[in-house]
Amino acid sequence: MRRHLNYANVTATIALVFAMSGGALAANHYLINSTKQISPKVLKKLTAKTGKTGATGPVGATGAIGPIGPQGPTGKEGTPGKEGTPGKEGTPGKEGPEGPFPKGNAPSGITIRGDYGVFGANGTNGYSGISFGYTLSAGPTINYIPAGGTVPAACAGGTVAMPQAQPGNLCMFEAFHAGSNAGAFDPATDSTTTGGRTGVVVYNEPTGGSQADAEGTWAVTSP
Repeated sequence: MRRHLNYANVTATIALVFAMSGGALAANHYLINSTKQISPKVLKKLTAKTGKTGATGPVGATGAIGPIGPQGPTGKEGTPGKEGTPGKEGTPGKEGPEGPFPKGNAPSGITIRGDYGVFGANGTNGYSGISFGYTLSAGPTINYIPAGGTVPAACAGGTVAMPQAQPGNLCMFEAFHAGSNAGAFDPATDSTTTGGRTGVVVYNEPTGGSQADAEGTWAVTSP
């Protein structure tokens, strides 16, 4: 007996096929909510490789300078450094020109001036020294000019206030004397005509009474 296909039969058949295929589809798919459910070998294959680094982009514009922050606390003082090596001794300077007291004899033509005073009491002679300060190349000629006496050519132009002497001469201008005869001599030779190279001794000899003195100024000019 042949059966005839109708709409109901076809619909039932299609429904049966979808039901069977749907069950198969559900039977071959699983819900995975953890990597522990995947085999490590499979998981390794599923891990994506790191891509290449992208190109560097253009440098951005420099930002504005921020405000200056507050000053920090003062730091501790550092440890003093080691003392440096002493420097080398400098080259000695050149010797300067000779001062007012040269090493040798006084230069020719220099005039030196000073004062003198000598006193004797009780009828004794009085003595006083004159030092030139310089050393002359030769002893000067002694010219003793009593108060009010004639000034010799060797002492021309000189006075008690401003004694003068020609080169190689010692000129002594007496300002005052009392009861004495005065003069000068070289202490090394006792000469009363030529003085020493460094100075002379002034003397006075009493002429009466118990007191004798003399005083004045002098000038010597190196020969």
